[in-house]
Amino acid sequence: MYKQDDRVLPAYAGLATFLRSPAVSLDEVVEGLRVVVGVPFDGGCGSRPGARFGPHAIRYSSLHLHYYASSSPDPVMVDLETGERFDPGVGAGSAPAAGGLADYGDVSVYPSSPERTAASVEDALRRLAGRGAVPLVLGGDHYVTYPTVRGVVAGLADRLGLRPEEVRLGYVHVDGHFDLGSDNAIYGRHFHGTTARLVSELPSVGLGRMAWLGQRGFVRREQWEFVRRENLRYWTAADIRRRGPAEAAREALEFVAGAPAGEPGVHGLYVTIDIDVVDVTEAPGTGAIHFGGLTASEFLALVSGLRDERVVALDLVEVAPPYDPSERTARLAALALVRFLAGP
Repeated sequence: MYKQDDRVLPAYAGLATFLRSPAVSLDEVVEGLRVVVGVPFDGGCGSRPGARFGPHAIRYSSLHLHYYASSSPDPVMVDLETGERFDPGVGAGSAPAAGGLADYGDVSVYPSSPERTAASVEDALRRLAGRGAVPLVLGGDHYVTYPTVRGVVAGLADRLGLRPEEVRLGYVHVDGHFDLGSDNAIYGRHFHGTTARLVSELPSVGLGRMAWLGQRGFVRREQWEFVRRENLRYWTAADIRRRGPAEAAREALEFVAGAPAGEPGVHGLYVTIDIDVVDVTEAPGTGAIHFGGLTASEFLALVSGLRDERVVALDLVEVAPPYDPSERTARLAALALVRFLAGP
């Protein structure tokens, strides 16, 4: 019988950092450290609010995965289908190091002010990326991706001795929607339905370095016309099923990593994941009720396929726990991050 010690705690006990990774301050962040960052803001949500509770729910759900592993004589988990291994205790109980995992906590948010929140997010991500960390951001609604990308670009610029507009970033948008709205009659230019459009206007990204995965169903006509006019690259949920999640992910990564004609390659890749890419019957804890999405298994395979050493930051957004008392949406999100962190 194993006794309870500092390594083994029930999932409901202790500090709820992601996978019980060490909590770190900015001064403790080193190059190559994978750093979980929460952005509990859903002021950009145009449908059902609740994603402000996402970061806590994902962290809490990860504790169950940690307990499952840490209560075993050997904490390493092995994927039955791929053979990939993951140690949920990586970095725990030791000084933060390259390749390790740590939790930075939540950035300051201002519920009544998207502008102040965006500035806070951008500043925090600039500092983390500037120190060479790989941020893993937990949303929040999908609007938080925009200031996160801006912060990552600024941090890369600081590290590389460039101006932000000189940084070249490939961007993959995993979502049931394009998020290419140009302006909303109620929410204006800055809300979760305009995220990709705002990112596309950053000189460091641009439409030529962007790809979309998982879209389905009806799309606003003006966005559809924009997609066709600009000849944007996307793989629908049906495309992912036909090609296979791993192949679709590979194709998207290679496209955004490639350079438009006459331009040099990218300095890094950014991946954003909206949980509503999964069918709402399997992931009901989100703001959008959207049918025909990926199964949980397809989603996890897609996330595994997006694992790439060129990825400099990732976010996972729109987990809204109030709509899922079963907690399976948060558990799926936590497991997706584990899949992304896992390796051979």
